[in-house]
Parts: sequence; structure tokens; C-alpha cells
Amino acid sequence: MRATRLFAAVLTGVLTILAGTGAGLARTPGDGRYGFQNYKSGLFIQPPGDTTASYARLVQDVIVRSGGDLKSSQNWREQRLVSGNYHLLAGNSSLRMGIDFASTAAGASAIQAPAGLGALNQQWIILRSLNLPADIYEIRNVNSGKCLGIDRASTSVGAAVMQFTCDGSVNQGWRKVDL
Repeated sequence: MRATRLFAAVLTGVLTILAGTGAGLARTPGDGRYGFQNYKSGLFIQPPGDTTASYARLVQDVIVRSGGDLKSSQNWREQRLVSGNYHLLAGNSSLRMGIDFASTAAGASAIQAPAGLGALNQQWIILRSLNLPADIYEIRNVNSGKCLGIDRASTSVGAAVMQFTCDGSVNQGWRKVDL
């Protein structure tokens, strides 16, 4: 009986905390900070011109290091959710990576945006790619089920980061570069 009451009290406390955050986040010590490097182009995801503006469309750019670390606009913090999915937070703004207008269409742009309560377009599944080397991942949007890649599989600086039907191609492969 006492154990049942204790369990109920703990469960109530956890649910209260989760409801208070609005996002259901399980903040884990040691959440990773990474640069996401496209396997095909070798370039990194970042907002254009290092902007901290909400709803900026993400692009790929050359690596820039400062004191051994990637510049803040190229680093992303993985924030693991209770579901096992992730929010990816921009290092220079703490805005979340998401898909513009919560689109489920192929070719929709990846953006950085303020937290959206329960917004599935801001949740990501990060899986090892089955068709590529072991250190390469696919980054799949929970809302659309589509994978991040680069517009027209471009290797050019400034090319847009978008979502596409997952196909295991090198354009949809991402290396997590530790900071």
C-alpha cells in the first residue's frame, strides 16, 4: 500500500513537471552538441549569414572553427525527448530546427523556429544510415517521415537544406561532428 502511494506521488510529480514544460522534455545531462556535415558535399547545416532570426531557412556552408569549436551557428544541440525523438537547437539562437509550415511535401525547407508546443515538425529521429558508412546518419522528420538532404544534391555553399523521401542516398547522409 505504501509503495503504491509512493509510486502515485512520484508519477503525479513527473506528470506535473512535464505539463509545466509544455514540451514533455526529458533533459539529459550531457546532451550532445554537434555539427551536421552533409556526407556528399562535406558542408555544414547553418542559418544563412549566421542569422538568429526566427523562420530563417537553413543552408549548407563551409566549416568555420574558432578555438577548435565550430562557430555557434554551425553547432546544434540534441535534446532527447521522452519519446526518444530529438529537438535540434541552433547553437547561436537556441531556436529549433523544423520544417517550414509543418509541410509533409518533398522539397519543403528546413528552418529554425521558436518552440512550438508539441510541434512534430520540430522533432527528429536520428538513425544510422543502412546504405552508407557506420558514422553516417539520416535525420528524419517525425511529422513528415522524410529525410534531410540538400536541394538538387548540390555541393555549393548556400544550397538549401530540405526534406525528401528517404532513399539512403549520400545527399541524405549526415556526419555528426563532435564539438
